[in-house]
Amino acid sequence: VGHTVVAKHDLKVRIDAEMRGEARDVYVKGDARLLYGQVREVMELCHDAGLGQVKLATEELKAAQP
Repeated sequence: VGHTVVAKHDLKVRIDAEMRGEARDVYVKGDARLLYGQVREVMELCHDAGLGQVKLATEELKAAQP
């Protein structure tokens, strides 16, 4: 939540506290160590917690320097 790491089992409680009933768009960002299924599970938890749009954020790959 924000830039804070939250354990999966604490996620719904943190979302409820942060959003205070407001529907907002949320971006989920995982790093290369995670499997897509793990990220998808977090996206589903967010959706189930009542968040508006749950979107997957990505980083641009930087071109290799010659």
